Amino acid sequence: MGAISGSLPTSTTIAVGWRASRRRPTSTAGAEPIESVGQPFDPGIHEIVATAPVPSMEPGIIEREIRRDWRLGDTLLRPAQDVVTNAAGLELGESWP
Repeated sequence: MGAISGSLPTSTTIAVGWRASRRRPTSTAGAEPIESVGQPFDPGIHEIVATAPVPSMEPGIIEREIRRDWRLGDTLLRPAQDVVTNAAGLELGESWP
């Protein structure tokens, strides 16, 4: 039994598909990223993955974004994973319900 020609994806088709899937949230579905850096921590749209002692910033402010959050209309598609400044009283992994 011989292999069917063209039945397996080539590295080129895999790369094209991967690039298309990375564009899909904004280009075809209408989802928009939510800017987190510099904003106060909100457990409804953020998840704390680390804390950072930053004396020049107020406690509980998003210092760095590890993974961006996305919204489609009024619906949160995925919470952000963020580094929060001086997060006294906030728990790692604290996130949306």
